[in-house]
Amino acid sequence: MLLDSFKLLRANQPLLLAASTAFFTLFSLAPIIIIILNVLSLYFQKEEISDQLYNQIEAQFDNNTAEQIHNIVNNFRKQASSTWITIGGSIFLAFVSTTLFHVIRQAFNHIWNIRLKSKQNFAYTLKHRTQALLIIFVGGLLFVGSLFADTTVAVLKDYLDEIIPSVDAPLIRSISIVLSLIVVTLWFAILLKYLPDAQLKGKDAMIGGLFTAVLFNIGKYILGRFLITENFNDIFGTSASIMLLLLFIFYSSLIMYYGAAFTKVYIQTMSRNIIPKKNAELYTVSVARE
Repeated sequence: MLLDSFKLLRANQPLLLAASTAFFTLFSLAPIIIIILNVLSLYFQKEEISDQLYNQIEAQFDNNTAEQIHNIVNNFRKQASSTWITIGGSIFLAFVSTTLFHVIRQAFNHIWNIRLKSKQNFAYTLKHRTQALLIIFVGGLLFVGSLFADTTVAVLKDYLDEIIPSVDAPLIRSISIVLSLIVVTLWFAILLKYLPDAQLKGKDAMIGGLFTAVLFNIGKYILGRFLITENFNDIFGTSASIMLLLLFIFYSSLIMYYGAAFTKVYIQTMSRNIIPKKNAELYTVSVARE
């Protein structure tokens, strides 16, 4: 299945899909963060959530990347509040942030050979933009869940450190890996199930999400281990933070689309087919032999 998934992905211009996703992510990142922080601030302290978010970014990348993203978000927020009225600014943020998910949905449809039966109308566009906003909200909840999990692990670490010091480090590391895998699996499963114009079973989405999450975590470790170095900063200078972010998003996009290809191959291996929604249909592509 792995080889078949790779062949399927290769036949669908993966570099182009990943590059376009990375490009739109860079422009959608600030609005997405603003929306998540605004929603979570209704239930939590905004400063605390914001600090935790940027701490997570700093842990994954470096301090410069976290600061640049922080500055972009602040500048974006100031520009939106000073240039547009509140309602207009909110609509603008919603449009920019959901554009990324529109791109991902089209990529999933492309890999799964799904197309719309007719041209998109306003109702269809509004429905999918609203759905993308809901997915952003769910992403915020998953972020809160991951923070809660980190807090629980920290408390458990202190407890185990007192009673079983020798197994403290490996056990805590294993628990952290499992919890991270659960959160990332849920995120990719949500994208696979709700973004494409297909009726995907929850079990299939979870299997595809788990496969994608495992590859994502492996890649995240490799990137953090070998690429976030002083040499990277020496090569790109002041642009190193943005280049590093783009590289990470590009890789993550490749993994996500490979996961989408794997999901399709897995379903076909189970002697089933992906079923398009009522407004969509499957199409076939003739591939020239090499």
